[in-house]
Amino acid sequence: MFEMKRLMLGVLGASLLMPISMLPSSAAEKILAGQSTRDIKESQSAPNLSVSVYTPKNTRDDDPAVPMVTDALKLNAAKDAKGALNILTQAVAKYPQSPVAWAYKGMIEYYLNDYEGAVTDCGKAINLAPQFGLAYEYRGRGHMWKAKPDLDKALADLNESLKHFASGTDLDAWYNCGLASYNKGDFATAAAMMAVEEGLTVDWYWFHWYRGCSLHNIGMYDAAQAEAQLGMKSDPKNPDAVYLSALNYESSGVKDKAVAQYKAALSMYQAMNSSLGMGWCNDGLKRLGAM
Repeated sequence: MFEMKRLMLGVLGASLLMPISMLPSSAAEKILAGQSTRDIKESQSAPNLSVSVYTPKNTRDDDPAVPMVTDALKLNAAKDAKGALNILTQAVAKYPQSPVAWAYKGMIEYYLNDYEGAVTDCGKAINLAPQFGLAYEYRGRGHMWKAKPDLDKALADLNESLKHFASGTDLDAWYNCGLASYNKGDFATAAAMMAVEEGLTVDWYWFHWYRGCSLHNIGMYDAAQAEAQLGMKSDPKNPDAVYLSALNYESSGVKDKAVAQYKAALSMYQAMNSSLGMGWCNDGLKRLGAM
């Protein structure tokens, strides 16, 4: 399954990595999409309240810390991450040779915005179990979101995590591989990663946002427009997807629809009192001579 996903990614990536000369003539001057007026914290993880415990491949399957980790995950699912961290801190003190305890402690630290802690503790799990996919995933995510991001290390860890998850179908790992590529400005790879991701998970706004922005930024406006439409359907009250739709229409030379979407997004941003969003829309309307 994992190798099939990789093959899909290679085919998609090849179709996206076209030379600049093959892009629409307006691509060099286009306005890049990519920011969001939403709380960026929302984009850090796909919805997942699972209390299942992943254990490393080729290691003991009777890790004595698993019952404590399970209790911690139940608390986390009930939105008590601090309580979960307290249990996991006890777990690593009691079972310091447990990669499961260290990895899940790092995971909870990540969700509590302690990204350096996530990198450190997931690293301890990897030292104990070099094939632990979940530990690579959360160390990679910690590298991406820490105060001084290291996107190369993030991508190395996230790609490594996909090798070790059963069948390579961990939705967060695929999503975060795409997001790290996006943050590096590698929009073709990001779009390809997000395409694989969308085949593995339920509908989620942030997939459509980042994939749509990636496709727009490499000049694939029709495909980007499709993602904008899915984003609007996924979250109808979010004006960012409406703005992305307007930007795609503008880049495609469909002025009337672009003006209509800019005005629709502007009205929504005004209701939110978002000066950033209002500025985007006003700039677009000015470019189109509609102000």
